[in-house]
Amino acid sequence: MSGRDKRPLREIQEEEQARQEEEEFLKWWSAEEQRVRSEAETVSPPRYGHGQSRRKHKGPKSGVDAQGTGKTGGSGGHPRRPVQKGHLAS
Repeated sequence: MSGRDKRPLREIQEEEQARQEEEEFLKWWSAEEQRVRSEAETVSPPRYGHGQSRRKHKGPKSGVDAQGTGKTGGSGGHPRRPVQKGHLAS
């Protein structure tokens, strides 16, 4: 034992073991991240391309409401809420 380190041998061995366990864990973690990344790329390619959304397309708006009267409010057939006085519509 050197004159500089007055710690017990047992304490030094425990620290070394903890350091080795951490090193092994970090190696495992890196390998696991890489495995998950490569698995995600090969198993499930991106579902949506550029400019696409996850919402289903309802088809073109024809200007006809569900009853066929030709009166849509321009907001998908939902009635418009009136703007209250003193409040700005955004």
